[in-house]
Amino acid sequence: MKKVFAFLVVCLLAGTTAFSQQVDPHALGLRIGGGDGFGTEVSYQHGLSSSTRIEADLGFYTSPNFNRMRLTGLHQWVWNIQGGLNWYAGLGAGIGHASNKNEANEFILDLDGNIGLEYKLDVPLQITLDLRPSFGTSEFSGTSIGLGLRYTF
Repeated sequence: MKKVFAFLVVCLLAGTTAFSQQVDPHALGLRIGGGDGFGTEVSYQHGLSSSTRIEADLGFYTSPNFNRMRLTGLHQWVWNIQGGLNWYAGLGAGIGHASNKNEANEFILDLDGNIGLEYKLDVPLQITLDLRPSFGTSEFSGTSIGLGLRYTF
């Protein structure tokens, strides 16, 4: 049984390496979307290897009922589908502050997941569409859908 498990792990790692793509060293842009209210995030990605990167997003969200600011950090794994089309998944955390109309303040601390598709254009631009579920103690935990546009360099 141990030999079968070891064989499956080696096959999985070989398959991941075969489909990995060169992750850009840096990408800077915006992620627009959100779950509770409209949100905009300034987004930065830093490549760690040919198939992993970290992403940091500073988000500002507003709605008629609240305002919030949140910093999210994610570690992502990237797999190539075909050409410039990739899919990615990641894990991370978010920290922030929220206030509502009644001037009540709330500290935000969440664990975040991330899964999405990205397309690298022939010019140094990356377009992404992702889903980010958040699990935490604040009322702002939930799922956000985001559309990103980043300049790669």
